[in-house]
Amino acid sequence: MACPSNCITCVFSLKGVSILILKKDLSAAQLATLTDADFSLVCTVCDSQFVLSVDLSGCDACGFGCEMCIYGNIYY
Repeated sequence: MACPSNCITCVFSLKGVSILILKKDLSAAQLATLTDADFSLVCTVCDSQFVLSVDLSGCDACGFGCEMCIYGNIYY
């Protein structure tokens, strides 16, 4: 499966958990109890001028003229 647009690196992660649990880190016994439907493709690295989306489903463009951006507190 291909990574989302503007995503350089992506991995399969377990759905429905609040932390990132990668498919490659699970044991054979754990994988035996799961199906492909239990995993989603998440992005871990974006192209320059893009930032990971909050839900890790892809990459969002940075603002005009930005070389690099991050999510943060807009009132800081």
